[in-house]
Amino acid sequence: MPGSNDRALIKARTLPADCIIIDLEDAVAPEEKQLAREAAVAHLSEGGFGKRERILRINDPSDAVGQADITAVNALPAEALPEAILLPKINNNGDLDSANLSKDMPLWVMIETAQAVLNCAEIAAHPQVTCLIAGTNDLAKDMQIRSRAKREGMLYALSKMVTAARAHRLSVLDGVFNDIHDLAGLRLECEHGLALGFDGKTLIHPNQIETANTLFAPTSDEIDEAKSIISAFEAPENAGKGVIKVNGKMTELLHLGQARQLVAIAAAIQNMET
Repeated sequence: MPGSNDRALIKARTLPADCIIIDLEDAVAPEEKQLAREAAVAHLSEGGFGKRERILRINDPSDAVGQADITAVNALPAEALPEAILLPKINNNGDLDSANLSKDMPLWVMIETAQAVLNCAEIAAHPQVTCLIAGTNDLAKDMQIRSRAKREGMLYALSKMVTAARAHRLSVLDGVFNDIHDLAGLRLECEHGLALGFDGKTLIHPNQIETANTLFAPTSDEIDEAKSIISAFEAPENAGKGVIKVNGKMTELLHLGQARQLVAIAAAIQNMET
């Protein structure tokens, strides 16, 4: 949500989203940068976001506006600090290290340039990075992709982001869907992102939340199956076994790990909803 939109940031406290990204970059006009920075600081200091993670996307850390954002972040008291800083226009780890942010601050990174795609593994390995986000709008521009209907031109980049994130145990989020009125198109793109392995999707309007939440959440059947797998492996007669039969299917320890992760995600969603 734009840091310059006070009404939107007030509404953010009521939305069924996992994270709220307070944006100081692309969603804010140049003449409103200072206003957005001051408003973001005020909202972070006020709190009231509940269990939603607060992420602050600053401007390009290599320019004066981005450095002013960083100065404002570094001046925040501990209780007002966001859960992470989202950095745009990052090409490599040198860009991350030159941002002059506290070494204790978790960093999310927009992968939105061709160089960033090539350096995904290096970026994901940085000790402060905890999440990668596909910056599909800027990436399409940088890679000169003219048609995005089926995202064919982005498949390599998107898959590389997921691979890098998984290799380093990070979260990875798909890019935004620009047409806020086309919920059918959003659904298709969420399904595509889910098939590629993304954990979730970044959104630009509240009416997109329900679709993304529905598609990226485990279904009741998946939860039931996962619980069956966990219960079967915990049964005394299956102690120490690496392969057992669950509901007529051969099930290995790798399926147990997947089942536990799925149940943990379902529990986290329930915790958010309550």
